[in-house]
Amino acid sequence: MSSKVWEVHSASLGSTPVCITGSSYSWPCNAGQTIVGFLREYDLSGNQNGIFRYQNTSLNSPFNTLSVQISIL
Repeated sequence: MSSKVWEVHSASLGSTPVCITGSSYSWPCNAGQTIVGFLREYDLSGNQNGIFRYQNTSLNSPFNTLSVQISIL
């Protein structure tokens, strides 16, 4: 059985900064808060199933690369 891999860079809807308020993640961030991550949204309209894969490399040292994938049946 073969799986389709979606090219997510072409389906990106946006990116929302995430901060920590107390001991919980929160968004949108308030002025002065430190951004600890981003919520990424994608439009996969027209896709029935396959593997959704995302990878990103840090812009600062040590330039770590992390990835995640989910199989949608």
